[in-house]
Amino acid sequence: MSNDNNVPIFELWHDLWSRRWLILVVVCVLEITAIVVAVFAEPVYRSVIVIMKADIQEQKGILGSLASGLGDFANFLPRGLGAGSDETFEAAAILLSRSFTQSFIIDENLLPILFSGKWDSERGEWRDSEDVPSMNRAFSLFDGEIRTLDEDEWFGTLTLTIDWHDRELAARWANLMVQRLNERIRSTAVNEAESSLQYLNEELQKASIVNLREAIYVLVHDQINKIMLANVRKEYAFKVIDPAVVADEGDFVWPNRLLLTSLGLIVGLSIGIFIALLLGAIDRARRQFYKQSEPG
Repeated sequence: MSNDNNVPIFELWHDLWSRRWLILVVVCVLEITAIVVAVFAEPVYRSVIVIMKADIQEQKGILGSLASGLGDFANFLPRGLGAGSDETFEAAAILLSRSFTQSFIIDENLLPILFSGKWDSERGEWRDSEDVPSMNRAFSLFDGEIRTLDEDEWFGTLTLTIDWHDRELAARWANLMVQRLNERIRSTAVNEAESSLQYLNEELQKASIVNLREAIYVLVHDQINKIMLANVRKEYAFKVIDPAVVADEGDFVWPNRLLLTSLGLIVGLSIGIFIALLLGAIDRARRQFYKQSEPG
């Protein structure tokens, strides 16, 4: 009794050869489609900015030393005063946050740009008033397809990447986001230092022990220095190591023409071979069925 599941190799080759024109048509269709996409797809350009944490640890060095040396008097200090933090992690969290991103989109009026197909530039309004893109959609698009943030632990740098169809806008957005990040962190630092100053001045009025008053004076001086440094240094939290520049017109990251044409050939050949073998298997099954149905 023969095993019908084992198909001789020459039959498989016959299936492919007899349907070679079908395979060729499938390959041509997929390859032409890939070429059309590679040639006519709207290009996407990439702008990259590299930043490194500025040396602001020294701002907290005095606070940490004093807080640890005050002993029981440290209880008079506000919670968190003198405690260290990871500025790199904090900055990355702010940069990727929904609030920061949506504020950037609003301030730069990016909705008509991100959803240009839904925006009527001549009339200055949305084409469909019932299908106005929301900020949630804008954030999902920006965070999922446009902005990427990578960390290099070896060099201690952050790399912000912006991919967009307009190469000048891509470079502008990358540089502007880092600028706004520094402004936000600097503003937060100033507000925290001013709050600390207010608290320390209140405690200074109540303190009667000389050593404690001297320690508070040092803390006050340190907060004043912190405010001064934040106001005079633009790159307060992060220094720009390599700013984003406008990419050349032909230097786009998508479409990758070589990759698309190669995939068109490989996918087309794979699909063509699969269809040819499938049709051959169907023909053999049909012949076997008719053979078994014949009387005698």
